[in-house]
Amino acid sequence: MDENQVTVSSPTTAAMFADPAPAPVATNILAGISFTLIGTDLTAAFSKTGSSYEFLIIPTAPDTDNSMSIKEMVDQVNDLINKSGAADVPKVEAADLTKSLDDLKSVQPDNKLESFDPTAIRVKLQQAFLYYCHTPGPDPAKPDEGATNQFEYAFQLVIITEGLFPANFSIFNLKEVSVAIWKTDKKKILERMKLVNIKDYLAQNA
Repeated sequence: MDENQVTVSSPTTAAMFADPAPAPVATNILAGISFTLIGTDLTAAFSKTGSSYEFLIIPTAPDTDNSMSIKEMVDQVNDLINKSGAADVPKVEAADLTKSLDDLKSVQPDNKLESFDPTAIRVKLQQAFLYYCHTPGPDPAKPDEGATNQFEYAFQLVIITEGLFPANFSIFNLKEVSVAIWKTDKKKILERMKLVNIKDYLAQNA
């Protein structure tokens, strides 16, 4: 054999068709709870895949129309105190929460507000949505470099006072108060909140 000749060894057939080394499988975690807040059924979920993780809170039955009166909330808080055996914890009194509203009875003459009962005010959690997603950077050795975070939320509380004032109360009659805060553009979430966009409202009634 020529001493200048180079011998090239070719891979065996078995090596050519062997499966590549398997990629490492990331650890996955999924946890969830269901709970009730102000009469509204909610679900919270946590998901983790490798270094990425997500957290979500959303209504379980968004089409239900649940609300609680102040009296119902006070009764349930007191019931919880009684069952806990905390004798040194004072009970919550609905009258303490509604004292300033009770003063309205003295504003209207002729006893038109005799049937006024502030404890009948109902509170409804119209929307409770929270979403957080953390995605690490492309370099596993430096996950914080180039990492992204997505945070969206929407909360709406409705205070229902319809029927609280008698029909013959002519000074002022309040039906509903709504407070909303949101940072999301998800259509289904915003539709449930029934938000009034002032610009759109003015355009429709121009």
